[in-house]
Amino acid sequence: YGMAVADGVGGNAAGQLASQTAIRSLANMVMNAADWVMRVHPTPDGPMEAPIVTGRIEAAFTQVSEAVRDRGEEDRA
Repeated sequence: YGMAVADGVGGNAAGQLASQTAIRSLANMVMNAADWVMRVHPTPDGPMEAPIVTGRIEAAFTQVSEAVRDRGEEDRA
């Protein structure tokens, strides 16, 4: 399960568009990701793969941020 909040970027110009872009990008990524991508599995040595999963989550949010930035640049053009 997950939850996302996109509040309009503090009332900045086109904040609603930025929020919509962020949520759509994140939802699209989640719907198209293999179900194992965000799972944490025990390794043979015992410790969990949490740092790997954390890296995947950070990469996903970087992609969402880039989608918002790209959309903003498109609207300026």
